[in-house]
Amino acid sequence: TRLEQAASSSNQQTTDRLARRAVGLPENQPITSEAMQRIRADEFNTGYAPLQNLGQMPTDNIFQNTLNQIDQRYTGAGRSFPGAVPDVVAQTIAPYRVGAFNSADALQTTRTLRQQATANFRNGNNDLAHAQRQISNALEDQIERNLAAVGNPNAQAMLQQFRASRQRMAISHVVEDAVREGSGSIDAKKLARDLQRGDYLTGDLQTIGAFANVAPRVNQPPSQFGA
Repeated sequence: TRLEQAASSSNQQTTDRLARRAVGLPENQPITSEAMQRIRADEFNTGYAPLQNLGQMPTDNIFQNTLNQIDQRYTGAGRSFPGAVPDVVAQTIAPYRVGAFNSADALQTTRTLRQQATANFRNGNNDLAHAQRQISNALEDQIERNLAAVGNPNAQAMLQQFRASRQRMAISHVVEDAVREGSGSIDAKKLARDLQRGDYLTGDLQTIGAFANVAPRVNQPPSQFGA
């Protein structure tokens, strides 16, 4: 038991170091929800805000098919078993079945959807949270495709910055979901559950999740050590 406790304490430091590196936090800065929110605010201003004045953007068949796939994934059983799947997911998807959207509205909507998803994950509304994140991804993917179709250098530079900001914001959401509030650290087992469930993790976060998945007894937070 003492060996597991010592190993867990050492591994926690490594876990936090890797998490900071993944999201771009300075060394030794506590990992908190507030820090992740500041990162997202900075990245929104850097990579998202410049796209707000692009005006109307059409949606394509890929976008519509993606919404259909999200709908079927969470509500398909309802066709044969009415009431088996909550209607809230279908109701969440319905407003986004549009032929075009304003870039500023879409960018703000992606931000709101991810904030709602984070809250729903914490409240245990996992199906709704996953659907909200996937809708947000679909909107951002559509924005990327529209930018890629524009042949001028300014649009390509905006696309590259948007992709970089989008990636860092996504990492910050994953890290925030794993934060143990008050500790300044993350729960490696949360990333292990994400990985086991099939969520897409890469780089340092995948390393943390994989190690915690195969060696859970040396990835225990201090509150679980016991006597």
